[in-house]
Amino acid sequence: MTIASAITKAAQMLVESCNGKKINEVSWIEQIPRARLYSSLIERRLTSLARINSFPSVFNDSIMELLCAGGKLIRPVLALCASEVTGKRHNVCVLDAAVALEMIHVSSLILDDIIDESPKRRGIGTLHKKYGYDVAIVSAGMLLLRAHRSIGETRGMRRILYDTTFKLLLGQAVETRGDVYTEKQYIRMIQFKTASLFEASMKLGAVANKLPDSVTLKLVEYGRNLGMAFQIRDDILDMIGSPHMLQKPVRMDLGKGKPTILGAKAYDSLKATPNGLAKIGKQSLVRLTMSRNILDAANQLASEYAHRAIAAVIDLKSTPGKRCLVELAEKATRRDS
Repeated sequence: MTIASAITKAAQMLVESCNGKKINEVSWIEQIPRARLYSSLIERRLTSLARINSFPSVFNDSIMELLCAGGKLIRPVLALCASEVTGKRHNVCVLDAAVALEMIHVSSLILDDIIDESPKRRGIGTLHKKYGYDVAIVSAGMLLLRAHRSIGETRGMRRILYDTTFKLLLGQAVETRGDVYTEKQYIRMIQFKTASLFEASMKLGAVANKLPDSVTLKLVEYGRNLGMAFQIRDDILDMIGSPHMLQKPVRMDLGKGKPTILGAKAYDSLKATPNGLAKIGKQSLVRLTMSRNILDAANQLASEYAHRAIAAVIDLKSTPGKRCLVELAEKATRRDS
């Protein structure tokens, strides 16, 4: 079967599993042919594994609605890329590990939306707004449960998933109650909250396909740096991005006082000025956060992390998996969504 026919078949089956609901337009990730193939395989498996039929239908319905609204799927795509980076083909164990990571990610989005009181996610109303807090919280728990059940019995993979869930929650705790102001504090926070899932994507893909330790270390380094670049670009897009492209409101982080790279850089620049923090008002701080110098510095930092990601795998032999990783890193800091 060709890549094109595989994409078409998987897309048709996905539409059926989503009861004919419209799937989002092609994302920047799906502009990469191999990543698009991976996305189709992941979407099909995800809608199959996420259901728990013993739960009342409202919980499954809410989860399916969010999954069928689309998503970038970069974390599971990375897991499949990692598994094939040496030229080996991925197996069902890799696919299930990749899907488990996406379920953890979506679970964290549901809880994030509750904490932030966000009205929209992926172009639709957030679960807590449409179904209520009780359904949203239980649905998030269902996804976590399903993720850990779908990973299989391999002890090493279960440990990776446990450690990743711990880091993700730690990052959320630091963001919520950690007094994150400086760039150093911000970097530490996103290492837990964002980069940990990217690292896990690479490590699970490698472990599930039994790749050599020397290759796995390079892949983990790639994932860590790409995760940092990805989150920094997310912060920038929250400030200057299009609500239509992002399918959610913009400037939410700034409005709620959430830590971002822009805010951290603005804080550090004021701290370096005598009495800078004491003199500046809230509106002036907002203007500084949106200034060209701050935006340029944030974009530069994202590019540096993306370049480090590419450097981590550049010496690996040329395979479709490796080429996909390089393309993803190149596009990650230029994306609009």
